Amino acid sequence: MSNRTVIRGERLRLGTVRRWRGARSGWPPGNLPLIALRQWRAERRARRLGSNFRTSHNDAAVGAYTAMSPALFAAVNARQAWANWRTIPATLHGRAPRRPLRILDLACGDGSTCAVLAHHSLPSSRIIGLEFASRLVDRANARSYHHANGSPAQVTVLTASILDPFIDEHGAVIADGSIDWINCSGALVHHFDSEQLMAIAAECARVLMPGGWAAVDTDGRRRDDPVRQAFRAAGLNGEARVRSCPVDRYPQACFHKPVNGYGPA
Repeated sequence: MSNRTVIRGERLRLGTVRRWRGARSGWPPGNLPLIALRQWRAERRARRLGSNFRTSHNDAAVGAYTAMSPALFAAVNARQAWANWRTIPATLHGRAPRRPLRILDLACGDGSTCAVLAHHSLPSSRIIGLEFASRLVDRANARSYHHANGSPAQVTVLTASILDPFIDEHGAVIADGSIDWINCSGALVHHFDSEQLMAIAAECARVLMPGGWAAVDTDGRRRDDPVRQAFRAAGLNGEARVRSCPVDRYPQACFHKPVNGYGPA
């Protein structure tokens, strides 16, 4: 199929290929074995520097990422960045409305996920990224973001914890029911406990408009992991998980906010 973004009916349709076979236009270069090697070497370096980012304790993870340089983060995050170019378009496909969207990207790191969201969203979409590590926020705001047609994308990344009420590009608390799409890649399943996940899921449910979607990372090794439990408890309806490749242990799951209790718009 074509690699171009096309519009059919009322939902966004993206040209698709088997996402684990090579790169499409817009995907970063490289192959998974080399990317995995790069990440392994970076993680060894991070451990030598005393960075304990592989922890489920949020405070410790926040400290590790805050101390990490943007270059080291990019290397540590290499496999996740590779996966994002495959999972994010697959979650948007057939679900996102065929119009400019207001998108919220949680724990967005150095902006690499914002770049994927910008590439696959329609012009005039607005992307807000939230990230606690200030050096990564600076790196994210120094990026150039573009849609698939090459036009500049509107992306703002703010320094904020996703355990607090979500804020908009002006620093104000986001209004109830005002976000079309929420993305979170590679953070929830690793760095938050069940109570924190419940708070995050409830805040997602608050800001999503009726019929809106949240695509978040889950633990693919468990049938009903804490992330899925939290989002279902918040009143969001879940769909099948999307994997970057057949052996992806941390797929994204899509949850939609019902419209009058009857599912997505």
